[in-house]
Amino acid sequence: MSLAVARVSSVFLALFTIGFQLFFLGCASTKKTGGSSFGPPKPVLPEDTRAVVYAGFTFTGAASDIGQNFKYSQKVNTEFRSADGRGIIDTTIQDFFKSNRGQLSNKLIFRGEESAQENTPIQMSLSLTAESIAQDLIAGNYKLTVDLIFQILVIDFQSKEIMATFPIRIEKIDTKAAADGAYTEPEITTVLKKIYDGTEPVMHDLLRERLKDVRLSSRLGQNVRIYNIKFAERCEKDLPGDFLQGGRIPDAYKNLTAQKLSLFTQAELGVAVLPYAKDSANSSMALNFADQSVVQFKIPDATYGIDLEVQGFKKVQDKAKSSTARQWWLYGAFVRMKVYDPDFGDVYYTKDTQPTKGTELAGTWITNTRKADEVALFNVGLEKIILAGLVQMRTDKSAAEIISKCRN
Repeated sequence: MSLAVARVSSVFLALFTIGFQLFFLGCASTKKTGGSSFGPPKPVLPEDTRAVVYAGFTFTGAASDIGQNFKYSQKVNTEFRSADGRGIIDTTIQDFFKSNRGQLSNKLIFRGEESAQENTPIQMSLSLTAESIAQDLIAGNYKLTVDLIFQILVIDFQSKEIMATFPIRIEKIDTKAAADGAYTEPEITTVLKKIYDGTEPVMHDLLRERLKDVRLSSRLGQNVRIYNIKFAERCEKDLPGDFLQGGRIPDAYKNLTAQKLSLFTQAELGVAVLPYAKDSANSSMALNFADQSVVQFKIPDATYGIDLEVQGFKKVQDKAKSSTARQWWLYGAFVRMKVYDPDFGDVYYTKDTQPTKGTELAGTWITNTRKADEVALFNVGLEKIILAGLVQMRTDKSAAEIISKCRN
């Protein structure tokens, strides 16, 4: 299914927006508080040029949750082994970092390469933080959508602290004829294997570019952290029933939304973003290494916190573009973003964001033979409005002062 961006008339878009506003009548209006006292501009901090040791590929979270949260990536790593018996993800990612260490501003060393005096507690890991796999039958074809989010982590093994994080998102769509049947677990596993080993180059290409941005962050620098992701109760009515788990928004979807917000925040605002933790009060992050060891790393206290509330979803048919043969449907979301002091609760910025133009909506044609993958469409609509909200934040005076202090 192609997710075309809606090109709606100004009149229809106005009606769509008004419909959204009436639909969510009662939601709190935009407001700003605080933000007047931020101190002097952020100083230019000295560059940290220490060498970094490659620590390997990791899965985030509790070891008992890996099979559920990263089902297919775990299958790739356990079912496909290198000659020395190591998981293929661990070996291929290490080979990738060896071949592309020149992209980094800091010297990257591997165990056994350097003399003891050059050893350092500062290490680097590529960690998988979210895996989403979905398939749907669309117009005579099965569509498989793979969505993976990783963090390039810089970690201090001496203090057991996360020093810096650089997210990267990998998206891959695969299709097959409906006559061949739905994707089986072995077929899905094979698709992911090709992503990890570079046969499908999307991951290696994006990672190679991302390495150019990676550098050690000074502990004196300011940063942000995504603390809370909330879906309003009405979202459970707006989303397809078969997407819910026990009538509730799945925790995996909340985590995926948080990881995307972290990714978008760093990409759009250029700020240092600390890792998201499922429990906002939790200040640690578990990393599962290839040797089966699990190490807890402390997430430093953030200078600023960001909360996201998804207030609701809505779909609307554009009757002006539709006909008896096919209908054009638009999918969107409403969100509220808040920036605040996580220690004292002072709110520096809060704003509701809703679709105001076609590029902030997802759209698709629906016919008797072509049905909509509504979860995917709502998801695209949510991504678009989050990005729109971050653009609004970037142009807000009080938020801009915060952003300038947290430049990555």
